[in-house]
Amino acid sequence: MAATAVDQLKNLLESALDTKEDHISLAKWLLGDDPKDRKRPFYYKTYQEGKPPVGIFQSDLVAATFASHLTAISLIPASECMAAYPSGALALSILATNDAHFSSHNWGDYYKVENGKDILVKVASNFAGIVDKLQDAQWKKVIMTAEGFSKKKKLVLPARIDGDDGSEELESNFELEDADEDLE
Repeated sequence: MAATAVDQLKNLLESALDTKEDHISLAKWLLGDDPKDRKRPFYYKTYQEGKPPVGIFQSDLVAATFASHLTAISLIPASECMAAYPSGALALSILATNDAHFSSHNWGDYYKVENGKDILVKVASNFAGIVDKLQDAQWKKVIMTAEGFSKKKKLVLPARIDGDDGSEELESNFELEDADEDLE
């Protein structure tokens, strides 16, 4: 997934931008103005300053990275696949787009010492928690967007496991925001 994320970013930078300064400017914009703000522009299909973001996890970067997972599992017979949405794969795709150079400090939860105290830094848990908050309609859009980047176009949409209403919630310290009018 990390290689796909890096390749997709390279494609994005090379397709529309000519100068190194343009590349730097786009990269800064994609990461957002405030490094502590979790609402990064590249998570969304549409992100405009001053307007609510639309299409969470439907950006080209996230979708192309997630498509690598969907393509890889598309050859597995449906009877052998889990019936749940691939939330772990989506969370890893988001982490890969955040920082493709994986280490324990950017993909897994870890402890750091701050003022003599162990502080838990939730990296993976934050994304797992936010992915678990996705509604069925959002999942379908995320998968359909990723499918557009997939080499194999005939992917089966996963459905929630019978009896699983999605109510088991992992903790996340940031909220899901998506102003997609089709979801209301």
